[in-house]
Amino acid sequence: MMNHRTLLSVASLIGLVASAGCQSAGGPANDTMRPGRDVAGANTGATLHPRVKIATTMGDIVCELDGEHAPAPAIHFLQYARKGFYDDTLFHRVVADSLIQGGGYTPRMELKPATLTAPMPDRWLNALNNERGTIALIRGRGPAGTGTAEFFVNVEDNNRLDQGSARAMATVFGRVVEGMDVVDRIRATPVATHPDYAEGRSAVVPAKPVIITAVTLLTPYDQAVLEASATAKPGADDQLAKVIEGLEEQTGREAVRTESGLRYVDLLVGTGATPQAEDHIEFQYRGTLPDGTEFQSTYQKRPATRRVSELVPGLQEMLMSMSEGGKRTVIIPPELAFGSGGIPGLIPGDATVIFELELLGIR
Repeated sequence: MMNHRTLLSVASLIGLVASAGCQSAGGPANDTMRPGRDVAGANTGATLHPRVKIATTMGDIVCELDGEHAPAPAIHFLQYARKGFYDDTLFHRVVADSLIQGGGYTPRMELKPATLTAPMPDRWLNALNNERGTIALIRGRGPAGTGTAEFFVNVEDNNRLDQGSARAMATVFGRVVEGMDVVDRIRATPVATHPDYAEGRSAVVPAKPVIITAVTLLTPYDQAVLEASATAKPGADDQLAKVIEGLEEQTGREAVRTESGLRYVDLLVGTGATPQAEDHIEFQYRGTLPDGTEFQSTYQKRPATRRVSELVPGLQEMLMSMSEGGKRTVIIPPELAFGSGGIPGLIPGDATVIFELELLGIR
Protein backbone atom coordinates (compact mmCIF):
# COMPACT_ATOMS: atom_id res chain seq x y z
CA MET A 1 0.00 0.00 0.00
CA MET A 2 1.14 3.54 -0.58
CA ASN A 3 2.55 5.69 2.16
CA HIS A 4 -0.41 7.83 3.24
CA ARG A 5 1.90 10.79 4.02
CA THR A 6 3.30 10.81 0.53
CA LEU A 7 0.21 11.43 -1.54
CA LEU A 8 -2.05 13.32 0.83
CA SER A 9 -2.44 17.05 0.30
CA VAL A 10 -0.81 18.76 3.29
CA ALA A 11 -2.52 22.09 3.86
CA SER A 12 0.37 23.63 5.75
CA LEU A 13 2.79 22.92 2.92
CA ILE A 14 0.51 24.36 0.31
CA GLY A 15 0.08 27.44 2.49
CA LEU A 16 3.80 27.92 2.71
CA VAL A 17 4.12 27.72 -1.05
CA ALA A 18 1.31 30.18 -1.61
CA SER A 19 2.75 32.72 0.81
CA ALA A 20 6.28 32.48 -0.55
CA GLY A 21 5.39 34.19 -3.82
CA CYS A 22 7.55 34.34 -6.92
CA GLN A 23 10.69 36.37 -7.42
CA SER A 24 11.47 37.96 -10.74
CA ALA A 25 14.44 36.24 -12.35
CA GLY A 26 15.81 39.35 -13.90
CA GLY A 27 14.84 41.92 -11.27
CA PRO A 28 14.99 45.67 -11.80
CA ALA A 29 17.89 47.16 -13.68
CA ASN A 30 20.68 48.33 -11.37
CA ASP A 31 21.35 52.06 -11.68
CA THR A 32 25.10 51.38 -11.59
CA MET A 33 24.93 49.26 -14.75
CA ARG A 34 26.71 51.20 -17.44
CA PRO A 35 25.55 50.77 -21.03
CA GLY A 36 27.97 49.64 -23.67
CA ARG A 37 29.11 46.71 -25.73
CA ASP A 38 31.67 45.17 -23.36
CA VAL A 39 30.16 44.85 -19.90
CA ALA A 40 30.88 41.23 -19.07
CA GLY A 41 32.56 40.29 -15.84
CA ALA A 42 32.06 40.49 -12.12
CA ASN A 43 30.72 44.06 -12.06
CA THR A 44 28.39 45.39 -9.39
CA GLY A 45 24.91 44.26 -10.30
CA ALA A 46 26.14 41.52 -12.64
CA THR A 47 23.41 39.02 -13.41
CA LEU A 48 22.63 35.73 -15.15
CA HIS A 49 19.80 37.59 -16.93
CA PRO A 50 21.55 40.33 -18.93
CA ARG A 51 19.59 42.60 -21.22
CA VAL A 52 20.52 43.46 -24.79
CA LYS A 53 19.12 46.02 -27.20
CA ILE A 54 18.57 44.97 -30.80
CA ALA A 55 18.46 48.27 -32.69
CA THR A 56 16.73 48.04 -36.08
CA THR A 57 15.59 50.39 -38.79
CA MET A 58 12.03 49.83 -37.55
CA GLY A 59 12.75 50.47 -33.87
CA ASP A 60 14.47 48.96 -30.84
CA ILE A 61 13.84 45.55 -29.25
CA VAL A 62 15.11 44.82 -25.73
CA CYS A 63 15.60 41.18 -24.75
CA GLU A 64 16.42 39.63 -21.40
CA LEU A 65 18.56 36.52 -21.75
CA ASP A 66 18.07 33.53 -19.47
CA GLY A 67 21.57 32.50 -18.46
CA GLU A 68 20.08 30.50 -15.61
CA HIS A 69 18.22 27.98 -17.75
CA ALA A 70 20.04 28.42 -21.09
CA PRO A 71 23.63 29.43 -20.27
CA ALA A 72 25.34 27.90 -23.31
CA PRO A 73 23.27 29.64 -26.02
CA ALA A 74 23.30 32.86 -23.95
CA ILE A 75 27.12 32.81 -23.94
CA HIS A 76 27.14 32.05 -27.67
CA PHE A 77 24.82 34.96 -28.52
CA LEU A 78 26.64 37.38 -26.20
CA GLN A 79 29.98 36.54 -27.79
CA TYR A 80 28.67 37.52 -31.23
CA ALA A 81 27.01 40.63 -29.83
CA ARG A 82 30.17 41.82 -28.04
CA LYS A 83 32.22 41.42 -31.22
CA GLY A 84 29.78 43.52 -33.22
CA PHE A 85 28.92 40.61 -35.52
CA TYR A 86 25.24 41.56 -35.70
CA ASP A 87 25.89 45.15 -36.78
CA ASP A 88 24.38 45.77 -40.25
CA THR A 89 22.73 42.39 -40.63
CA LEU A 90 19.13 41.72 -41.63
CA PHE A 91 15.93 40.31 -40.33
CA HIS A 92 16.00 38.28 -43.52
CA ARG A 93 13.16 35.80 -42.89
CA VAL A 94 9.69 36.89 -41.80
CA VAL A 95 6.86 34.39 -41.36
CA ALA A 96 3.92 36.45 -40.15
CA ASP A 97 2.19 33.67 -38.20
CA SER A 98 5.36 32.21 -36.71
CA LEU A 99 8.63 34.13 -36.33
CA ILE A 100 11.08 36.76 -37.50
CA GLN A 101 14.64 35.55 -38.10
CA GLY A 102 17.85 37.49 -38.43
CA GLY A 103 21.51 37.96 -37.62
CA GLY A 104 23.08 36.02 -40.47
CA TYR A 105 22.80 38.03 -43.70
CA THR A 106 24.18 41.39 -44.79
CA PRO A 107 21.92 44.03 -46.43
CA ARG A 108 23.18 42.71 -49.79
CA MET A 109 21.77 39.29 -48.84
CA GLU A 110 25.20 37.76 -48.47
CA LEU A 111 25.58 35.12 -45.77
CA LYS A 112 27.97 36.41 -43.14
CA PRO A 113 30.53 33.75 -42.07
CA ALA A 114 29.80 32.77 -38.46
CA THR A 115 33.33 31.80 -37.47
CA LEU A 116 33.27 32.58 -33.75
CA THR A 117 33.06 29.68 -31.35
CA ALA A 118 32.00 29.38 -27.72
CA PRO A 119 31.62 26.55 -25.19
CA MET A 120 28.59 24.71 -26.49
CA PRO A 121 28.00 21.40 -24.70
CA ASP A 122 25.24 19.27 -26.16
CA ARG A 123 22.58 20.67 -23.83
CA TRP A 124 20.28 22.53 -26.15
CA LEU A 125 17.16 21.13 -24.57
CA ASN A 126 15.82 23.11 -21.62
CA ALA A 127 12.55 23.94 -19.95
CA LEU A 128 12.03 27.13 -21.96
CA ASN A 129 9.30 26.95 -24.59
CA ASN A 130 8.83 28.74 -27.91
CA GLU A 131 6.16 31.14 -26.70
CA ARG A 132 5.27 34.50 -28.20
CA GLY A 133 8.04 36.98 -27.47
CA THR A 134 10.80 34.45 -26.77
CA ILE A 135 14.13 34.59 -28.58
CA ALA A 136 15.86 31.42 -29.78
CA LEU A 137 19.26 30.64 -31.25
CA ILE A 138 19.48 28.40 -34.29
CA ARG A 139 21.67 25.35 -33.94
CA GLY A 140 24.17 24.49 -36.67
CA ARG A 141 24.00 21.33 -38.70
CA GLY A 142 27.51 20.30 -37.74
CA PRO A 143 28.70 18.50 -34.60
CA ALA A 144 26.42 18.34 -31.59
CA GLY A 145 26.59 21.57 -29.63
CA THR A 146 27.50 23.84 -32.53
CA GLY A 147 25.49 26.96 -33.13
CA THR A 148 25.10 29.56 -35.83
CA ALA A 149 24.84 33.30 -35.24
CA GLU A 150 21.24 33.43 -36.48
CA PHE A 151 18.38 33.84 -34.04
CA PHE A 152 14.63 34.29 -34.23
CA VAL A 153 11.87 35.89 -32.19
CA ASN A 154 8.61 33.96 -31.88
CA VAL A 155 5.66 36.15 -32.86
CA GLU A 156 3.15 33.48 -31.84
CA ASP A 157 3.29 30.44 -29.58
CA ASN A 158 5.19 27.83 -31.61
CA ASN A 159 4.55 24.64 -29.67
CA ARG A 160 5.66 22.48 -32.58
CA LEU A 161 9.19 23.84 -32.10
CA ASP A 162 9.22 22.40 -28.58
CA GLN A 163 8.82 18.87 -29.87
CA GLY A 164 11.19 16.16 -31.02
CA SER A 165 13.56 16.87 -33.89
CA ALA A 166 12.26 20.43 -34.40
CA ARG A 167 13.40 21.36 -30.89
CA ALA A 168 16.90 20.09 -31.63
CA MET A 169 17.37 22.73 -34.35
CA ALA A 170 17.00 25.74 -32.03
CA THR A 171 16.79 26.63 -28.38
CA VAL A 172 15.05 29.40 -26.49
CA PHE A 173 17.41 31.49 -24.39
CA GLY A 174 15.47 34.63 -23.47
CA ARG A 175 12.48 36.84 -24.17
CA VAL A 176 11.54 40.30 -25.38
CA VAL A 177 10.85 42.67 -22.47
CA GLU A 178 10.46 45.88 -24.49
CA GLY A 179 9.61 46.48 -28.13
CA MET A 180 7.09 43.76 -29.01
CA ASP A 181 5.34 46.50 -30.99
CA VAL A 182 8.51 46.66 -33.11
CA VAL A 183 8.50 42.88 -33.49
CA ASP A 184 4.89 43.06 -34.67
CA ARG A 185 5.71 45.81 -37.17
CA ILE A 186 8.47 43.64 -38.59
CA ARG A 187 6.17 40.62 -38.83
CA ALA A 188 3.67 42.75 -40.78
CA THR A 189 6.19 44.06 -43.30
CA PRO A 190 5.51 42.97 -46.92
CA VAL A 191 7.66 40.02 -48.02
CA ALA A 192 8.77 38.60 -51.36
CA THR A 193 11.14 36.03 -52.78
CA HIS A 194 14.83 36.86 -53.20
CA PRO A 195 17.14 35.09 -55.66
CA ASP A 196 19.92 34.86 -53.07
CA TYR A 197 17.79 33.25 -50.35
CA ALA A 198 16.37 29.73 -50.55
CA GLU A 199 17.00 29.84 -54.31
CA GLY A 200 14.12 32.29 -54.67
CA ARG A 201 11.51 29.73 -53.63
CA SER A 202 10.28 31.24 -50.35
CA ALA A 203 8.39 34.53 -50.14
CA VAL A 204 9.74 35.40 -46.71
CA VAL A 205 12.33 38.14 -47.35
CA PRO A 206 11.15 41.68 -46.47
CA ALA A 207 10.64 43.66 -49.67
CA LYS A 208 12.13 46.68 -47.90
CA PRO A 209 15.19 45.53 -45.90
CA VAL A 210 14.82 45.49 -42.12
CA ILE A 211 18.35 46.12 -40.90
CA ILE A 212 19.77 45.29 -37.47
CA THR A 213 22.03 48.30 -36.97
CA ALA A 214 23.57 47.02 -33.71
CA VAL A 215 23.11 44.64 -30.79
CA THR A 216 24.26 46.33 -27.58
CA LEU A 217 24.58 45.02 -24.04
CA LEU A 218 22.56 47.06 -21.57
CA THR A 219 23.45 45.35 -18.30
CA PRO A 220 26.51 43.48 -17.04
CA TYR A 221 26.57 39.72 -16.72
CA ASP A 222 28.72 37.29 -14.79
CA GLN A 223 30.82 35.60 -17.48
CA ALA A 224 32.47 33.14 -15.09
CA VAL A 225 29.19 31.94 -13.58
CA LEU A 226 27.60 31.63 -17.02
CA GLU A 227 30.48 29.51 -18.29
CA ALA A 228 30.45 27.33 -15.16
CA SER A 229 26.71 26.83 -15.53
CA ALA A 230 27.05 25.97 -19.22
CA THR A 231 29.55 23.20 -18.53
CA ALA A 232 27.93 21.88 -15.35
CA LYS A 233 26.16 18.56 -15.16
CA PRO A 234 22.57 18.67 -16.38
CA GLY A 235 20.17 20.20 -13.87
CA ALA A 236 16.53 19.44 -13.22
CA ASP A 237 15.29 21.53 -16.16
CA ASP A 238 17.54 19.65 -18.59
CA GLN A 239 16.49 16.32 -17.09
CA LEU A 240 12.79 17.17 -17.39
CA ALA A 241 13.25 18.30 -20.98
CA LYS A 242 14.87 14.97 -21.84
CA VAL A 243 12.07 13.08 -20.06
CA ILE A 244 9.47 14.91 -22.15
CA GLU A 245 11.39 14.40 -25.38
CA GLY A 246 11.74 10.69 -24.65
CA LEU A 247 8.02 10.31 -23.92
CA GLU A 248 7.08 12.15 -27.11
CA GLU A 249 9.36 9.96 -29.21
CA GLN A 250 8.07 6.82 -27.48
CA THR A 251 4.38 7.62 -27.91
CA GLY A 252 4.32 9.84 -30.99
CA ARG A 253 2.21 12.29 -28.98
CA GLU A 254 3.08 15.84 -28.01
CA ALA A 255 3.29 16.76 -24.34
CA VAL A 256 0.33 18.77 -23.06
CA ARG A 257 0.77 21.73 -20.71
CA THR A 258 -2.24 22.59 -18.55
CA GLU A 259 -3.16 26.08 -17.38
CA SER A 260 -2.09 25.12 -13.85
CA GLY A 261 1.44 24.22 -15.02
CA LEU A 262 1.25 20.43 -15.25
CA ARG A 263 2.82 18.68 -18.23
CA TYR A 264 1.77 15.20 -19.31
CA VAL A 265 1.94 12.64 -22.08
CA ASP A 266 -0.67 9.90 -22.53
CA LEU A 267 0.81 6.46 -23.04
CA LEU A 268 -2.66 4.95 -23.42
CA VAL A 269 -5.99 6.76 -23.55
CA GLY A 270 -8.61 5.04 -21.46
CA THR A 271 -12.14 4.29 -22.63
CA GLY A 272 -13.98 3.94 -19.30
CA ALA A 273 -15.53 6.38 -16.88
CA THR A 274 -13.77 9.47 -15.51
CA PRO A 275 -13.55 9.84 -11.70
CA GLN A 276 -14.76 12.81 -9.67
CA ALA A 277 -13.17 14.31 -6.56
CA GLU A 278 -15.07 12.19 -4.04
CA ASP A 279 -14.71 8.91 -5.91
CA HIS A 280 -12.50 6.13 -4.60
CA ILE A 281 -10.19 4.86 -7.30
CA GLU A 282 -7.84 1.92 -7.79
CA PHE A 283 -4.62 2.87 -9.54
CA GLN A 284 -0.97 2.03 -10.03
CA TYR A 285 1.73 4.64 -9.84
CA ARG A 286 5.47 5.16 -9.81
CA GLY A 287 6.94 8.39 -8.48
CA THR A 288 10.40 9.65 -9.41
CA LEU A 289 12.52 12.79 -9.15
CA PRO A 290 13.84 14.46 -12.33
CA ASP A 291 17.16 12.60 -12.02
CA GLY A 292 15.33 9.27 -12.14
CA THR A 293 15.45 8.49 -8.41
CA GLU A 294 12.35 6.48 -7.49
CA PHE A 295 10.76 7.52 -4.22
CA GLN A 296 7.71 5.25 -4.26
CA SER A 297 5.91 2.71 -6.44
CA THR A 298 2.95 0.35 -6.24
CA TYR A 299 4.08 -1.85 -9.11
CA GLN A 300 6.01 -4.20 -6.85
CA LYS A 301 3.07 -4.48 -4.45
CA ARG A 302 -0.65 -4.16 -5.07
CA PRO A 303 -2.61 -1.27 -6.60
CA ALA A 304 -3.45 1.65 -4.35
CA THR A 305 -6.99 2.64 -3.43
CA ARG A 306 -7.70 6.24 -2.44
CA ARG A 307 -10.34 8.95 -2.60
CA VAL A 308 -9.25 11.38 -5.32
CA SER A 309 -9.69 14.42 -3.07
CA GLU A 310 -7.10 13.03 -0.62
CA LEU A 311 -4.29 13.31 -3.14
CA VAL A 312 -2.02 16.27 -3.84
CA PRO A 313 -3.57 18.85 -6.22
CA GLY A 314 -1.53 17.82 -9.26
CA LEU A 315 -2.63 14.19 -8.98
CA GLN A 316 -6.23 15.21 -8.41
CA GLU A 317 -6.25 17.26 -11.59
CA MET A 318 -4.63 14.51 -13.64
CA LEU A 319 -6.79 11.65 -12.44
CA MET A 320 -10.00 13.64 -12.92
CA SER A 321 -9.04 14.14 -16.57
CA MET A 322 -8.25 10.46 -17.20
CA SER A 323 -10.59 7.60 -18.06
CA GLU A 324 -10.49 4.06 -16.72
CA GLY A 325 -7.85 2.04 -18.51
CA GLY A 326 -5.70 5.08 -19.23
CA LYS A 327 -1.95 5.38 -18.64
CA ARG A 328 -0.21 8.74 -18.35
CA THR A 329 3.09 10.24 -17.25
CA VAL A 330 2.75 13.61 -15.56
CA ILE A 331 5.31 16.18 -14.40
CA ILE A 332 4.09 18.08 -11.35
CA PRO A 333 5.69 21.33 -10.13
CA PRO A 334 6.31 21.63 -6.37
CA GLU A 335 3.40 23.97 -5.68
CA LEU A 336 1.00 21.27 -6.96
CA ALA A 337 2.92 18.42 -5.30
CA PHE A 338 4.71 18.49 -1.94
CA GLY A 339 5.66 22.13 -1.62
CA SER A 340 8.61 23.64 0.15
CA GLY A 341 8.67 20.98 2.86
CA GLY A 342 8.78 17.93 0.62
CA ILE A 343 8.54 14.57 2.37
CA PRO A 344 11.51 14.06 4.75
CA GLY A 345 13.63 11.15 3.65
CA LEU A 346 11.77 10.77 0.36
CA ILE A 347 11.28 14.04 -1.53
CA PRO A 348 13.36 17.24 -1.17
CA GLY A 349 11.66 20.55 -0.61
CA ASP A 350 10.58 22.50 -3.70
CA ALA A 351 10.97 19.39 -5.86
CA THR A 352 9.28 18.80 -9.20
CA VAL A 353 8.10 15.20 -9.32
CA ILE A 354 7.19 12.78 -12.09
CA PHE A 355 4.38 10.24 -11.75
CA GLU A 356 3.56 7.33 -14.03
CA LEU A 357 -0.17 6.76 -13.49
CA GLU A 358 -2.44 3.90 -14.50
CA LEU A 359 -6.14 4.30 -13.65
CA LEU A 360 -7.50 0.79 -13.11
CA GLY A 361 -11.02 1.53 -11.95
CA ILE A 362 -13.52 3.60 -9.98
CA ARG A 363 -15.09 2.08 -6.87
